[in-house]
Formats: sequence, structure tokens, C-alpha cells
Amino acid sequence: MNQKKLVNWGQTFLLLPVFVVLLLAFFVPLLAILPQAFGGDAVARFLKIFAGPVYLKIVWTTVRMSLEATVITLVVSFPLAWLLSRATGIKALLLGLLVLVPFLTSVLVRTFAWIAILGQRGLVNGTLLSLGLISEPLPLLFSEPAVVLALVHSSIPMMVFSLVTVLRRIDGRILLAANTLGANPLRAWLGVVIPLSIRGIQSGVIITFLFTIASFIAPALLGNQRQQMLAQVIQSEIETGADWALAAALGITLAVVATIVVVGLNMVARLFSRWQRPGATISQLSTKEWSKCRYQPAAPPDFLYRPQVELLP
Repeated sequence: MNQKKLVNWGQTFLLLPVFVVLLLAFFVPLLAILPQAFGGDAVARFLKIFAGPVYLKIVWTTVRMSLEATVITLVVSFPLAWLLSRATGIKALLLGLLVLVPFLTSVLVRTFAWIAILGQRGLVNGTLLSLGLISEPLPLLFSEPAVVLALVHSSIPMMVFSLVTVLRRIDGRILLAANTLGANPLRAWLGVVIPLSIRGIQSGVIITFLFTIASFIAPALLGNQRQQMLAQVIQSEIETGADWALAAALGITLAVVATIVVVGLNMVARLFSRWQRPGATISQLSTKEWSKCRYQPAAPPDFLYRPQVELLP
């Protein structure tokens, strides 16, 4: 018992620097803007945000674009994470470096790279014009797809490494067993791999969503005025409007909306994983769970009923 307490205290001291950084970098600034957000005419300020169509549209656009980027990131990252979890040696090193490339450059540099790629004389329009597929450049920049594409590109490493830690624990022979039992590859993935990796999907989706909902540079440089996100509006209220109280209220709104969506995502993940208990043993099942279990005898194999005929020469 004493050894167990010692180990727990050791883990607590190891995590203490992380807690201090989170406290100083996130919670203290959030508490600092509370007096500005709720001071003065706070009721009229929040009614302006939640009752007016302008700010409600901005909140909805922020949540929608963040969810779009999160879903696309999950779909793109899952095969790459599976390959990385099965790779060894030099292949694993190369794939890991490929995933880390977006983190090795500044987000501002990556955004300007997308401007060069999606511009009227960029790589995409230049290639399509040279092939004769279009007669004039496509308006790819300053649009919602451009913002979502940049957010997906920046979020892939976080999603991949969240999935890899879970996918590496999955025995590859499970897919072989599912194939032996008659499942096609798609059914084996949907029925075996995805349920076993639901914890990694949950953590990756939450991290990616929190990253995209607070993004500023990509929406500011690749988006337009009709599809602004909350981070842009907060910056605009501080610099141009000089309304610090409204900016603080918008910051609180962003934190509350992000928390509500994260709680909803956790509920969805819990709904999908309610029948999957990683690491649970028979002795860990509760009485309520045992009451749901019923014995169903398995059918005998077909060959017991099939006549065995052997032709003798």
C-alpha cells in the first residue's frame, strides 16, 4: 500500500510542471478577462452576441468549419496512422518525418505556401490552364474550402500521433481472424479496427477541434469577410473597435462553445464505445453488466452433419 502511494505521489510530481504551465498560460488569462466580460452592462453585451444574427452566424460558422476540418482530418489521417503503426525501421522513420513536416515550419509560412498554391497564378490554376481543362483561373483563394484545407494540413500531425498510440496496440492478426470468419476488408475495418481505436479517435478529434476552433492566421489570410471565425472578430474588436469588454465576452463565448462541443463529442464517443471495454476482465464486470450477459450455445460445425465419403482406389 505504501509503495502504491509512493508511485502515485511520484506521478503527481512529474505532472506538476505541466499543471503549472497550463495554469499560467491558460487559466490565469481566462480568469483575468472575466471582470471585463461581466463588468458594466454585461447583459446587453451578451444579448448582442447571442440575440443578434451577426454574431450568432459567426459562432455557427466557426463551429461548422472546425467540425468540417476535424472530420476531414480524421478521414485523411487514419490510413496514414495505420501505416505508421505497422511500419518498422527506416519506413517508420520516414513516415514519422513526413507527418512531422507541417510542425517543422511556421504556420505563417505554411499559410503563405497555400496562397502560392491556390492563387490565380498558383500551382493548381497554372496546371489546369496548361492542360486546357479551364479557360480562366478558378477563385480558390479567399474561400471556405481554402481555409478548411489549410486547417486540415496543420491538424494532420496531431490526429496521426493520437491514433498511432492506440493502433499500435491492435494485433494485426485480428484482421486475419476476421477475414477467416468471412468478413471482407471493409467490414473488418468498420467492425474491428475502428471500435478498438475509438479512444484514439476521441482524443484526436478533441485536440483537432480545439486547435481549429481557435485558429486565426489561416482564416485571416485565406478566408473572406463573409465567413469570419471568432478569433478574427476578437482581434478586430481589440485593434479596430477598441472594445475590450466585447472582445472579452467573445472570448468567454468561444471557450463556452468549445466546451459544449467537446462534451457533445465525448458523449458521442461514449455512445460508440459503450460495448467496448479495453483491458476489462471477467472479474471487473459489475453485477449490472453480468445481468446483461446470457449464455447462448454455439451451433456445432457443419462438418459434423456432413457425410464424410472417401473414395478408395
